[in-house]
Amino acid sequence: TLSRLTRLGREELAKEKGLLEAVLDSLASAFFLLGPDGKMLRWNAALAAAVGYTDAEIARMHPRDFVSEHDRPQVEAALRKVLQEGREVSLEAEIVDREGNVRPYALTGRPLELAHGRYMIGVAGDITLKKRTERQMARAKERLDLALSGSRLALWDWDLAHDKVYFNESWAALLGGDPRELTCSGEEVAGWNHAEDRAVFSAAMGNAMKGVSEGFDCEYRVVN
Repeated sequence: TLSRLTRLGREELAKEKGLLEAVLDSLASAFFLLGPDGKMLRWNAALAAAVGYTDAEIARMHPRDFVSEHDRPQVEAALRKVLQEGREVSLEAEIVDREGNVRPYALTGRPLELAHGRYMIGVAGDITLKKRTERQMARAKERLDLALSGSRLALWDWDLAHDKVYFNESWAALLGGDPRELTCSGEEVAGWNHAEDRAVFSAAMGNAMKGVSEGFDCEYRVVN
């Protein structure tokens, strides 16, 4: 009977382990668990695919081995914050796979307190596309600013959700000031308008927000 109970217990443990591994491997992001000494204890298929090493090789490696030399100091500092101080961390770092390919990742680490010490649960997501988009947007902004700097035109962008308005350097120059970027509230922008033009400005903005007009198109005076 005792032998049968032991066998059933082992079977249940094996089922639980298999279920856990299936759940971890279903995650799109790379998952890993570090022990109190910083060694790799568990990881999922996404992490193995990202770094290109076998499970046996990963088991013998330290997390810093997957990080570019340039980013190792900040990653090691982050590991100390989690494992020694019990603090949660988030950072971006370059991950180097077995073939030497380098990709940017967003990393988060969270402490896990267990009877045997403090462990770390880590998640890593590839942000290559995000970084590429940011670079493209930065280059587009540079080209636009260059084109606007040679003209008597200014660029502004109104974030309606957060009621924040961004103006590029040309806007301040048009008002007679030194070129500088500016971010302010919608109320401040409306306050710059000439008193006789505020109603026209409000009507044009309202029509644009309601979809009555295809966009904001208004001629009004600004008091500098």
